Amino acid sequence: MNEALFVDPTHRAALDRAGLRTTHDFFTRNTIKIFRDVHDRQNGTLDLEGFRIYLKRDAKRVSEPMSLEAHGIELLKQAGISTLEIVAHGSLDDGRTFIATRELVGYRPADMLLRDQEIDFDSILIPTSELSAKLHRANLHHRDLYLNHFFV
Repeated sequence: MNEALFVDPTHRAALDRAGLRTTHDFFTRNTIKIFRDVHDRQNGTLDLEGFRIYLKRDAKRVSEPMSLEAHGIELLKQAGISTLEIVAHGSLDDGRTFIATRELVGYRPADMLLRDQEIDFDSILIPTSELSAKLHRANLHHRDLYLNHFFV
């Protein structure tokens, strides 16, 4: 089986101990807890030693593989914009791809905080606008700039 796999070196040992040594492992391990399964995309979590990873994987070939998302995260870092930490990403020869990121401890998606009335919209209006402006100044375009993509 042909596969591509990138693993951040700081997480290699923890992934190895969890049995995640190949891209195929990220699609077959039953220790990954799937919490969303819609439109051929699955989201799940896996607790490793001292931290949790969030996994996004495609159940079939897609036009935009997770490597593009990983590339976008790297562009954000280069622009000095706080973002997720990539743990691993990869693809199988059948076109399925995945990305695993480290949990943002102490943060929640803005839409959930608003829904649960833990914050009000006015409190995030200016920081969200400033972040959007920073993205545009860095010539980065986010095609789906929704509140669930902002972590507060």
